[in-house]
Amino acid sequence: MKYFLSFLLTLLPFCAGAQVTVYEVVKTVSPYTDITGGTVIDLQGNVGKDLSKVLFDADGNANFTAADEVTAFPIGFDLSYNGFTMKYFLLTGDAAILLYEDQVVSTDVHVTGMASPAYAFAGENVKNAFGVSARQGAYGYDDTEISYKLEGEPGNRVLVIQYKNLGWQSCAWDVEDMAKVQLQYRLYEATGNIEMKLSGWKPYEGVDVGKGNWIIAGINGDGKSRNWMFLKDYDAADYGPNADWGYYKVEMITYDHDNYPADGTTWTFEAPTMCQTPTAAPADLQLTSTSTAVGGTFAKGNGDHQLVLISTNSQLKAYPVKQKKYNVGDKIGGATVVAITEDGTFQTADNLTPSTTYYVFVYTLNDLCSNGPLYNSTMAKASIITKPAAPKGITVTDIDKNTFKVGVEANATHPVLLAITDEQGIFTYTSGAQEWQEYGTFGMPAGNYSVGDNISGGGKVIFSGTPNGSIALDDLQTGTAYYLRAWSADGNGNYSTLVADKAVATAAELPWSLNIDEKVGYQATLPGWTKDNAANWSSDPDYNHYLVTDVVLAGETGSSWIETPYIYMGTRGTTLTTSIGGSQGAGFMAGDWTLAEGDKIRFQLTKDDVKFTDVLTITSADVEKLTRGQLTPVEVTFAEMAGQKVRLRILVERTSAGEFRLGNITLTANGDTEGVSHMDANSQNRHATYSLHGIPTDTPTKGLYVRDGKKVIIK
Repeated sequence: MKYFLSFLLTLLPFCAGAQVTVYEVVKTVSPYTDITGGTVIDLQGNVGKDLSKVLFDADGNANFTAADEVTAFPIGFDLSYNGFTMKYFLLTGDAAILLYEDQVVSTDVHVTGMASPAYAFAGENVKNAFGVSARQGAYGYDDTEISYKLEGEPGNRVLVIQYKNLGWQSCAWDVEDMAKVQLQYRLYEATGNIEMKLSGWKPYEGVDVGKGNWIIAGINGDGKSRNWMFLKDYDAADYGPNADWGYYKVEMITYDHDNYPADGTTWTFEAPTMCQTPTAAPADLQLTSTSTAVGGTFAKGNGDHQLVLISTNSQLKAYPVKQKKYNVGDKIGGATVVAITEDGTFQTADNLTPSTTYYVFVYTLNDLCSNGPLYNSTMAKASIITKPAAPKGITVTDIDKNTFKVGVEANATHPVLLAITDEQGIFTYTSGAQEWQEYGTFGMPAGNYSVGDNISGGGKVIFSGTPNGSIALDDLQTGTAYYLRAWSADGNGNYSTLVADKAVATAAELPWSLNIDEKVGYQATLPGWTKDNAANWSSDPDYNHYLVTDVVLAGETGSSWIETPYIYMGTRGTTLTTSIGGSQGAGFMAGDWTLAEGDKIRFQLTKDDVKFTDVLTITSADVEKLTRGQLTPVEVTFAEMAGQKVRLRILVERTSAGEFRLGNITLTANGDTEGVSHMDANSQNRHATYSLHGIPTDTPTKGLYVRDGKKVIIK
C-alpha cells in the first residue's frame, strides 16, 4: 500500500509558493523479530519511572532539566534526510529520535519542546525528528531495554534502533498498564528511507485506556521550516501534513481497544529520488511596481521551484550554492531572496525604497528530490523603478463656510497631483462589515490630468504640477466634509501608490448636531475634528451609541479632549444639548464614576486653539455620580462668542483611571425654530452636520441644565 506524502515548508511571508521535499509512505505487515547484540542504553535509574521526558546521550547521561551541551550517538553513515546530511542522533524515553549534523549538540530543544509526552518530536521548537509516541507517555519496567545496532556493509548499511518491552500506560483517571510494546526504527544508508516496525500494541483486555487516547506517528523536518509529516490512521490511507498546524495541533491517531497497530505493522517513509540539475532556465521576466514593492511573472523553466532575488545592484557577486536551501530574507551575492515559488509569479514585501531601480534575478531549481536543491546556472533578469514616494503632506488654512486654502508639500524631486471629494472612504471587512474611514473615496490616477478632470473611481483634480503657494477653493458647501489626496507623479503618467491624505470640514451654521447612532466610524473618524493625541476617543455605533475615551493619567491626574470643526455660534446666543456618562475603571468590571474633588468635565469654545472660554464646567458639586450603564442629559444656554466662528472642545479632567462617554451633541441658535438639512448616513455626500437623536427638548428629565447662568439639576 503506497501513499504520497511531503514535507511542506510553512508558508513564508511574501512567498508565492512552498518549497517541498517529497517522501512517500508505504505500509506493509510482516513478522516482527528482535535484534540482538546491539549497544544497550543505560536507563540511568529510570526503571519503574516515567520515561516520557527523558533524553539519553552517548556519554551515558539522562534526565536533562536544563539546556546542556552533550555528545550524540553516531548513526554510522551519512543519512540524507529532508535535504540535509545527518550523522548523529539522540533518543528519548518515549521513542522519539532526534537527528543532527554535528556530534556535539544542545539539549535546549528537549528542555523547551518536550514538556509533554507524545509531542516529543512535534513541538514547535523541535526539528529533524521522527518516531511513534503516545499521549500518556512511556514507562520503564525491569525488562525494558533500549538499544541500537549498525548492520550491513558500507554503502548499504542500516541503523536499527530498538525499544523492547516499553511500557504504554493509559490516560484514564486511574493510570494503569495498557500494553508493553515493541518498536524498531531502521535508517537506510543507500536510500535514505526510514522504517518504523511495531508489535504488541493491542491494549490489555479490560484496561480502561481513557477517553481521547491517541498516538502520533511520523517524521518532522528542519525547525526553520517546521515541516511535519504525520500519519492520520494506521493504514496510512489518510495523512498529513498541513503547513498551518502549530504546537499541539498535529494529527493524532485514535488508540483504544478497537484502534491500534496490528502486529508487524511497518511504515516505510521512502526518501525521494536523486536530484537532477534543471536544463531550462526561466525566461520572459515581466515586472510591475508600486512605491514600495515589486511583483512579476515569468516562464518557469523546467525546475520544480524558482528562487527570486532582488537587489539595487545590477550584478550578483555570488550565486546560489548547490545543495543549500534558502529562505525568504536570505542574502546571496548582495541580493535578497524574496520568493521561492512554483507558479511563475512573485510579489515582494512592501519594504522597498520609492524611486529606486531594482534588479530581479530568477533561478530555477529542483528540490522535490534527494540531495538537492540543485540550481540551473542561467537566470532570468530584469529591472524596474519603484513608483515615487508620497508628497510630504497637505495643510488646510483659512477655513470658512464656503472656502478654505490648501497647501501641499512635495517630496524632494516630484510634482504632485491633488484631488478633492466629498465622498467618505469605506473599509469593508471580509465578514461584510463596514467602517467609515478618515480618508475619502479616490480612484488610482493614470496618465495626465488638468484641473477639473475627474479621476476614474473618485476624486476631482484641483492641482497638477509643482506646488508654489496655496490653492484657494471658494465654491464649497457650508458644513460639509471634504477629503483631499495628493500623489507624487513621475512625469510619465505614473503616480505614487503612497499618498498624503487630509480630511477637513467647512465651517457650519446652526443648528448643528452630531448623531452617533449614524455611522461616525471607529476611532472617532470625524472629518474636521481633532483630539488629544494621547486619547483613544472611539465609537461603536452598533453597540455603544456614544464616544468613549480612556482618560490618560499623568501622575495623579489625567486629561483628555476632543474638538469639533468650526461652527458659527448664534447671534443671540446658543444652546448646547448633549449627554454624558462614565465609569471608574474600564471593561465589564468597571463601576459608576463617583466624581471626586478635582474631577471636571468642561465644555469650551476657542477661536485659535490657544485661548479657551468655558461655557459649562461640571464638577462633583453638580453631579455626584455618573452611572456606568446610562447617559445623563446635559443642556446649557450661553451667549459667549455670539455670531463668531469657533470650535467646541470637550475636556475631561480626572483624578482616577476610567472611561468617559459622550452622547449625541446638538447646538442651536437661541430663538431659531427652523429645521436643518442633516447628513443622511447612507448618502454619498458625507456632511459634517448630523441629525438630532434621543435628546430631551421641551420636557425636562433627569440631568443637568443651565439657563440664564444658573445650574438646575433634576435628579
